Amino acid sequence: MRKLFSIGGYIVLGASSLILILSPFIDFLKDKIPAITLVGIFSGVISYFIEFFGQKAEKIETETAAISKNIKNLIAQQNQLNFMSLSSAIFLSVGDNKSVENIRIYASTTAVIHPVIRDLKLKVENCKILIQIFEEDDPNPNSKELNDLCAKMVKKWEEVIGIKNLHVVRYNRYPTEYLVIFDDRYLIIGRYSPNDKSEHGSNYFDPIVFSGKKELASKRYIDETIVWFDSIFNYYSTRNQNILKP
Repeated sequence: MRKLFSIGGYIVLGASSLILILSPFIDFLKDKIPAITLVGIFSGVISYFIEFFGQKAEKIETETAAISKNIKNLIAQQNQLNFMSLSSAIFLSVGDNKSVENIRIYASTTAVIHPVIRDLKLKVENCKILIQIFEEDDPNPNSKELNDLCAKMVKKWEEVIGIKNLHVVRYNRYPTEYLVIFDDRYLIIGRYSPNDKSEHGSNYFDPIVFSGKKELASKRYIDETIVWFDSIFNYYSTRNQNILKP
């Protein structure tokens, strides 16, 4: 772009040179303005235009580079978000690291999440789990069976080898989403939709995985979700007697 403007300046310079060459043959120019004055005027004008266009070109190049960088950053951010199956998302989050400081789980029954984490044979320092309570007046016609399932899942979590400190809290509202957080590194989050015929009381969609390892926006989202989870967990733990500790 800067080269283009420089060419424009040279065109103006050429035109000025042509006028200077023809000035002796133009009576008005010859009689009223000395040639040396014309040279000074046109040289000054040309110098101004070359510098002016050069600065504009440099500014445009800088802005173009900034836009290109923003586009690359946007692509990089998109690459930090991945849709995949729940099991694949958990495998990705764990990777080769079999030791986890904190796992946080928010779900309806955890019947799908539990076997995946169990079979990974992780060493977990702290595991906090929020599991739903299906009350008698729940609109789901299978609320009693689902509540029994949740109670069984609590027992199954207690049997998972490798979890040092387990804390399970029951909450009495229908969840619209589920999530699993591994330390502050990965957030797995997906959606529920009601389904009275399902053995889990709902259908679930494949989750999206947020990685906080490289991208700052994802890291902030994970950190804020941890704060949200802990506040919900503490809220129900102080208002609900259905708390199980190791």
